[in-house]
Amino acid sequence: MSVFVLILSVFVGLGVGRLVFGLFFANADDFCDCLRFSFTPNLLSLFRGEYWEDIAKSMKLSCYMVLVIGSGVLTFLGMIELFS
Repeated sequence: MSVFVLILSVFVGLGVGRLVFGLFFANADDFCDCLRFSFTPNLLSLFRGEYWEDIAKSMKLSCYMVLVIGSGVLTFLGMIELFS
């Protein structure tokens, strides 16, 4: 039963991610920019003059990931509680 719940939770997380993608990112290039800034050290961005853009794009990606992962985790916990 828990394997079914796990698979369902993954699909719910992916579905939520797909639904809210447009709310967070204008297009796939915007998402790639957020990934690039997320993996770039802040000190390097500071020297390039992109520090505040780095902070904003990293925060946008972090909020998106918390929403997607959180929806999957909450689905998993709710289904486990419901079926136990």
